[in-house]
Amino acid sequence: MFSKDKNIVVQNDISKSTSIINKTVLAIDLQYLTTPTYPILHQNARFWYILEGRGKFEIQGRKIDIEPGVLIGVLPWQCTEVIEVIEPIKYYVIVYEFDLVNGSMKNSLNVLKENYDVFGNIYSNTFVKCNEIQSEYVESICNNIQFELGLESEKKIVPERPLNNIFLFTLLVDLCIIFYRASQDKKLSDTNDSKRRRTSHKIEIFHYMYFKLNSRITLQDLSDRYYMSRSAISKYIYDSIGISFNELVSIMRMARLLNYIHFSDMTLKELAMLLGYSDASHISKFFHSKFKMNISEYKNAKSEDIKTLRIKEYEKCKNVIMYILDNYYLDLTLDEVAIEHNLSNDDVNNILEYFMEKSYTSFLNYVRIIKASEILLKTDKSVSDIALEVGYNNSRTFNRNFMKTYSLSPTEFRKKTKCQDELL
Repeated sequence: MFSKDKNIVVQNDISKSTSIINKTVLAIDLQYLTTPTYPILHQNARFWYILEGRGKFEIQGRKIDIEPGVLIGVLPWQCTEVIEVIEPIKYYVIVYEFDLVNGSMKNSLNVLKENYDVFGNIYSNTFVKCNEIQSEYVESICNNIQFELGLESEKKIVPERPLNNIFLFTLLVDLCIIFYRASQDKKLSDTNDSKRRRTSHKIEIFHYMYFKLNSRITLQDLSDRYYMSRSAISKYIYDSIGISFNELVSIMRMARLLNYIHFSDMTLKELAMLLGYSDASHISKFFHSKFKMNISEYKNAKSEDIKTLRIKEYEKCKNVIMYILDNYYLDLTLDEVAIEHNLSNDDVNNILEYFMEKSYTSFLNYVRIIKASEILLKTDKSVSDIALEVGYNNSRTFNRNFMKTYSLSPTEFRKKTKCQDELL
């Protein structure tokens, strides 16, 4: 695909496949360097953790010293080069799908909606020097990932363990958080200086293009930002990686499109807006021209290999659950919940079975009984009044469901149970 005799080699990922995530959320390898490398433009995000050795490293035109305990964050379409090896370098490389992790950390994992830009922090700082405790933790994370997956270069078949993807994803999030926390120890002047230097460096063009695909980026946009003529930018891209501006945009869009097909349930219309395609039919035609199949056929072909974590679908699930939690006291039917969220009754039940391990009726009763138990312990209200307050039409149904949950009648529960107001 790319010319190898140009200035920069474009690296797909560790295994040089279309997408590293077929069965897992990341990949890991242990690598060694004894000589400098060519400049490499990485399509996938990655972390490098230095175990041994010393040298000098350049990312996006910024030079840093390599030594044990250094954790380096490389984002999609950033360029790296090892420019000097003083002592042989041994390091872990962990490659992951950026869009999946970034979307999850900003949405489903950020339950309190805290204002932390983890990947903006990686962009600004590039690397951190871990202290002793952080180094031990990072090495533990790498060892755990290696134990779960095996090293990519060894190609050993490792038996899949229960909750494999969830465990791996948690380890990756831990690594992102360690980078963020370690970066807070760095001097403000260093951060500001790194931003200033990178903003004007033309190697940044590739990274900038990747994150501006939704705006249908043009050569003129790049010309205005980097103070270069359109012909100079075209020449720089071709001289660097051996393909034209339009070819590069096409490759970037396809890479992100595959990620979202794997890990979201966005419609083609939504993907067109996100990735800068003209409309849904444009995506369909483009995809078919590349893979000789339509997107639904591709999804079906991959369905047995891909364990899908659907970011947008998670938001829909969360909305259904919160709606029930907010309206449990009403005469709330499954039909009403389904209509409210533009879902079928089966969809609602499937959501609750998956996330709460209960059917709609069981979950609604559970919420009502938990709320009723709180009222029983904190007020002197009668059982019949509490039953009506939490959504039951009669005390008999309330008592029956209460017994199922606590194996006690509401009256016995009130006598035998103390409400814990404090956390500990």
